[in-house]
Amino acid sequence: MPQGQGSHLPGFGNIIREWETEVGARVAYVVAGGDLYSAMARISAASIRLTNPSVTVFLVCDTISAAVMKRKRDPLFDEVDEVIEFDTPDGHDGFRSRFVKTSLRNLLSGPFLYLDCDTLVRGDLSELFCIDADIGCAPDHSRDTFEQQFVQSEDDVLKLAGWRTRRDVYVNGGVISYCDTVGAKRLAADWHTKWLKSYELSRNHRDQPALNAAIFDAKAQLHILSHRFNAQCSMSPRTARDAAIWHLYAINIERPTTTFETLLGRLLKGTVLQRSEIEELVYSSHPWRKDLWIDHLAALWVMRKNRLNAHDYSWFEGHRIESVVNRLRSRFHRHIHAK
Repeated sequence: MPQGQGSHLPGFGNIIREWETEVGARVAYVVAGGDLYSAMARISAASIRLTNPSVTVFLVCDTISAAVMKRKRDPLFDEVDEVIEFDTPDGHDGFRSRFVKTSLRNLLSGPFLYLDCDTLVRGDLSELFCIDADIGCAPDHSRDTFEQQFVQSEDDVLKLAGWRTRRDVYVNGGVISYCDTVGAKRLAADWHTKWLKSYELSRNHRDQPALNAAIFDAKAQLHILSHRFNAQCSMSPRTARDAAIWHLYAINIERPTTTFETLLGRLLKGTVLQRSEIEELVYSSHPWRKDLWIDHLAALWVMRKNRLNAHDYSWFEGHRIESVVNRLRSRFHRHIHAK
């Protein structure tokens, strides 16, 4: 394994760790392609530094992406403990990213936690490093029933490939706790094989249908993580409260609705990532933008809901008056039709 690299974020100190023979708690990110995913990983990794300082953070890249990042002197390389490169077939950024992600368990030794780049860590992760199973994942969309977790677009891929999944849970692939077991490695091999078939059939790099089908076919021991370890805030706003990990898809820096996205936009313009900015994100009671005091009240309101609607997005994009007018108009039309 390559030697650990330093963390040089302003305010975080100069943290330098060696890769230890006795493996401790580790978190892995996969980055492929342009600056966007690298910048997201920088924010997410910095949130781990703040909340779980003893955790080793490592970055896994395909060789094409790693070469580009080195040429650009990407700051992410200095803000993680390890950088590991793997060869992949030629393909676009999404293909190379998923090729590495679905291979990860059998490319790395020891247990580890995989996180998507669009996550923010807010609490203690120690529970995720000691699960009694092959793999740990949370339900998709942070919902409690299979019918709410499973969507038509995923079903289309499963039907196209002729696969089945468990009927009690459909998991999200953005937070995965991997144990170093035979079952986990068998599952990972099947996931990668299935994902390659899924990509060949659909030309879409989505990986969750293949993951859920592999969990079913490989008979892996699955530990279902609490929503708080993968709070998919846009799909289930109420899970944002007291969550240990916010999963903030889908990212839109042109029309930001979260403080994560506004910070991401500033990083992409070349600003320096500061500890105070990470503290503001991590210690906030909600992930949504709060440019005015009333935005905080709006966030408290949406956290009572099952899902954000167009009016909520409009508000957090900064179109507050438009949001209120359209919300009232919608209610008026519903009232008229009800009569």
